[in-house]
Amino acid sequence: MREIKFRGKSRDNGKWVYDSLVKEITTDGIMPFIESAIMVERVRVLPESIGQYIGMKDNPPDDTERTEIYEGDIVRNEREEVGQIVFTDGAFVSKYIPPYDWDAMEKYDGLLSRQEVIGNMTDNPELLGDQK
Repeated sequence: MREIKFRGKSRDNGKWVYDSLVKEITTDGIMPFIESAIMVERVRVLPESIGQYIGMKDNPPDDTERTEIYEGDIVRNEREEVGQIVFTDGAFVSKYIPPYDWDAMEKYDGLLSRQEVIGNMTDNPELLGDQK
């Protein structure tokens, strides 16, 4: 069974938090939180930073420590193409940016060539240039 978890960046201290996504209605509207069952803690996160774990780790070319891949991560493949992990048509895909075909998407099903997480949309939007 695939592990379902999310991450988001804390509004208070800017640190990434990981676990369950909870949306709560407050006087300010609907607020997203990441809730940790282990720490019994709820952390308010930036809505634009929320991403779901895709159930896979990256494959860096130098075989260093593998990183969990989340929606919103920016990846580079062995052809040096850079893309963003997005969820579309019921699947997580790598959506590539120019000079590669931005419309070209590869389903992230483990059959892809090596993909390495090089950043994410919240901390490193410059990696996508004008295609954010």
